[in-house]
Amino acid sequence: MLAGPGVCALLFTLLMAAPVRFEVDVAQWRLWLWLVVIYPVVEEYLFRGRLQTWLMDTAWGQKAVAGLSLANVVTSLLFSGLHFFSHPPLWALMVLFPSLLFGWFRDRHQSVRPAFVLHAWYNFVYFSIFGLPVSQ
Repeated sequence: MLAGPGVCALLFTLLMAAPVRFEVDVAQWRLWLWLVVIYPVVEEYLFRGRLQTWLMDTAWGQKAVAGLSLANVVTSLLFSGLHFFSHPPLWALMVLFPSLLFGWFRDRHQSVRPAFVLHAWYNFVYFSIFGLPVSQ
């Protein structure tokens, strides 16, 4: 804990000494904005904020399976299913797992805000690791 400030100061000094060039590609920043902010907000509003909330108002939607509401499971299956239109099948199927997590947080906190944040963070990490989609 005592070494933290010293390590930070050393890293800051090394980073400031290194020649760093920042080139901003407006098209890439626009794509990042869409993928990390706009899409997650719109998708979470529609799926968790509207659909899952509506399903939770039904008696069967409140029932839980393995700690997940049926409203969450149905919403996540639909969310994942719609990704088959824009993703390879395996990737679209893999969307199911984070979707269930986003829905669980929506149910747990009775708010879509945690799902907004988690989805944005998930997309940020995903595209940071695997890169931005390349247009044909």
